Amino acid sequence: MSVSESNHLRDNFFKLNRELHDKSLRLNLHLDQEEWSALHHAEEALATAAVCLMSGHHD
Repeated sequence: MSVSESNHLRDNFFKLNRELHDKSLRLNLHLDQEEWSALHHAEEALATAAVCLMSGHHD
């Protein structure tokens, strides 16, 4: 993957993470604990992947 592709993917991961977080806060009253936990894990996974891509081309 090229550096520009990696940067684009990273930016999209951060954007998707933010959208997921914002929407999950609005839906919080309608989610059970298991659904809330799944959303939280998805946010963590997206953020982790995005951070890994931040320095990937330097490795």
